[in-house]
Amino acid sequence: MRDTQGTVLHLSSTAGRRLGAAAVVLACALPAVAASQAPSAGVMADDRAGQACLDTLSDANLTRVTVSQRAVVAETNPAVLTQSALISQHIAAAARAALGAAGDSLPPGIELGVWREALEHLPLVIIIHRDGPFTWHRDRAAQPVNPKLTAFYERVLRAIPPDSLWMVWPDGFAPDSVALRLDIMSDNPYENAPSMRATLFPVFTARGLARNPAAVDVRVDPAYPPDATADSITGRVSLAVVIGTNGRADSSTIRVDEPSASVLAASPMAHYYREFIDASRSVVMRETFRPARIGGCVIRQVVHLSFDYLPRKKPASE
Repeated sequence: MRDTQGTVLHLSSTAGRRLGAAAVVLACALPAVAASQAPSAGVMADDRAGQACLDTLSDANLTRVTVSQRAVVAETNPAVLTQSALISQHIAAAARAALGAAGDSLPPGIELGVWREALEHLPLVIIIHRDGPFTWHRDRAAQPVNPKLTAFYERVLRAIPPDSLWMVWPDGFAPDSVALRLDIMSDNPYENAPSMRATLFPVFTARGLARNPAAVDVRVDPAYPPDATADSITGRVSLAVVIGTNGRADSSTIRVDEPSASVLAASPMAHYYREFIDASRSVVMRETFRPARIGGCVIRQVVHLSFDYLPRKKPASE
């Protein structure tokens, strides 16, 4: 953190793909800026060399990894999201107990096999009802996953008392039920994002491939655009980009997620948005990253970067 034409916060954090990106917001404020960069963990880019390396990995490349769980819901109501995380925590505790753990200790999930994939979407749908006990069923249309893992979670859900998974229905929330799914992952894509990290609950340890996502190595402070400074504008830009095995962003892969093309086409403030986008692109191309690795293989990875340009509050003395 440092002062330069206002407060510049340059933070490295992660965010889930399901979070979505907020649109740029314009507001009248003092001509100062706080610009924060938030990269999310991404997925492996189309990379033949990296895939060829992964294909050579054997059991000798496996290490001990922590496998965690998080709930996935389609609803956006904050109260529902918060309570869904608590329900996931309850299920995670039941899963640890089913593996013989005491308290919050992490048991070895030997019976669940070797963990080579970063993420498994369980084909199980948990329904929390407004009135009545929770229910669950298997989604027969879902892609097949680790059968041992699925069978284990089916046993866990059968053992949970029907009235022990519930939520307080938010005022004005119309649906009579909320559907939850569970993602099980062997890495922590939210390690540096406290708000998301709180929704991820460790369940067991397993032999698997260690994954290290791309991370900013040499940071660059975003420059607040002069026009936006003069007119006291606030905004957010979200970009997706491939970080190469050389630790640099591939300029040909930069995609603007927010603001959307429709906003840029219709908004009277579009020129401010484009200035924020240009400033963010400049940062991405000047920064260097530690490239992503899986089991020692260096890979190309898609990451999502968010830049928030925020005004500084006026000092009380002014």
